[in-house]
Amino acid sequence: MSRILDAIGRLWPARPADTKASAVGPLIAWEPLGQPMWAPRDYAAFAREGFMQNAIVYRSVRMIAEAAASVPLLLYEGDEEIERHPLLDLIAHPSPDQTTADFLENWYGFLLVAGNAYVEAVALSGRLRELHVLRPDRMKVIPGPDGWPEAFEYSASGRSARFEAEPVKGVRPILHVRLFHPVNDHYGMSPIEGAAHAIDIHNAAGSWNKALLDNAARPSGALVYAGSAGNLTGEQYARLKSELEDSYQGAKNAGRPLLLEGGLDWKALSLSPKDMDFVEAKHAAAREIALALGVPPMLLGIPGDNTYSDDPYDPGGPTNRGITLAVYADWKGVPADAALIEDLKRIPDATVRAIYAARYWTPAACADFAPALAFFHFDAAVNHGVVGAIRLLQQAVGTDVDGEIGPLTLGAVARRPLDETLNAYADARRQRYRALPHFWRFGGGWLSRVDATLARARNCGEHTRQLRSLLPNATERIFRHGHFLSANDEMVGQLRDHLGRALDRAVDRAAGARSGHRHRHHR
Repeated sequence: MSRILDAIGRLWPARPADTKASAVGPLIAWEPLGQPMWAPRDYAAFAREGFMQNAIVYRSVRMIAEAAASVPLLLYEGDEEIERHPLLDLIAHPSPDQTTADFLENWYGFLLVAGNAYVEAVALSGRLRELHVLRPDRMKVIPGPDGWPEAFEYSASGRSARFEAEPVKGVRPILHVRLFHPVNDHYGMSPIEGAAHAIDIHNAAGSWNKALLDNAARPSGALVYAGSAGNLTGEQYARLKSELEDSYQGAKNAGRPLLLEGGLDWKALSLSPKDMDFVEAKHAAAREIALALGVPPMLLGIPGDNTYSDDPYDPGGPTNRGITLAVYADWKGVPADAALIEDLKRIPDATVRAIYAARYWTPAACADFAPALAFFHFDAAVNHGVVGAIRLLQQAVGTDVDGEIGPLTLGAVARRPLDETLNAYADARRQRYRALPHFWRFGGGWLSRVDATLARARNCGEHTRQLRSLLPNATERIFRHGHFLSANDEMVGQLRDHLGRALDRAVDRAAGARSGHRHRHHR
């Protein structure tokens, strides 16, 4: 008995009163509080096959955790914000080896992968000093006689720590945050569990493609011996197998023709990649994974989802290439039903250009402005609506805000330097976005859109200045040409094409060469 007590003493030595330590350190609790209830899931499989081996899950979890950790945490008492408080200091410095971002990312990451997240509170001299995120697979909930959690137990390296007593009066030793689970009272359900089948399909498709490449990008098959001498001898079989493995398998042997001796015939046994359509199945599985984790598929770069979105928080509903389902239904004069949604996903380029021209470019009077401002104004019209974009432009140039383009607005735009107008217009759009109720959901994308469009508009302005040095007023003529109307993502490229052709013609005329077709004047 004395040896056992000595061992316990070495595991849990006496400490000075001012010594702090995490309760997950080496200790053993003797008082039993009931049978522990283990989490009814394989966390290791979720972490390994879901997060560690699946790029879609990994990026989704990281994206959510990083975004959530970047949100500033504020402390209020009623309507008054408290700027200095021990809790704020604790969150700012949760532990010696973690910053606030590290702490929150770990916490949110565990919550997404396991459905449970645990934080240990460590006290010293009656004050909370540190917060530690604990691994969910090492935690157990100890239920009391009434079924409610009475304690927590953390196990690692064959040792266990029991959390029961409050480190500071009124503060629980463990903060357990869990996601909703319909059939469990003590543990949350991981989003990865809901996407388990899709993850298996996605991983299996990747493994199949990898194996196919390892097998020289050929489906499996069989060599059939139809010689008159009967079956192959054991020596012949071993030699044939060795030659196939050495000379025809692996990436370095891809595409090599199979040389068959007399009586041998190759018979393909499995379906081709096109027939199995593994690529599309993998993309469909990736969409289901993103859906389970709450990440829009277009943010992950999944093919086919880079332009279409149907976020439940988006008041515009299903949208493709900036065209909402309601606008598309009104354009075609048909009901906005499920069949039209599928049609919207495959909307032709010509239809996109026609809608952009009739609904946004012309009503917003984009052709009345310099190319850089017209491009930025057109993007605003698609995103804010025509009237909303005109109001923002009028606000930017300091004229009457009435939502209509007239002489006063055109004059105000003409009197102000283009760069100042673009910057003020961009600031007005950012301010408008921040005032919207769904900014928490889409704010990052909206602001990135403004920045990207502003950069492209400035690029347009640079090309315009270069052109004007060789061919005055040609830019306005080119920009008013009907062929310029197109999808906003293609506008810069088309403008460059128009400007490039005009520059070529200017150089040809300067050299005395015959010029090609000239743009007509459109006033």
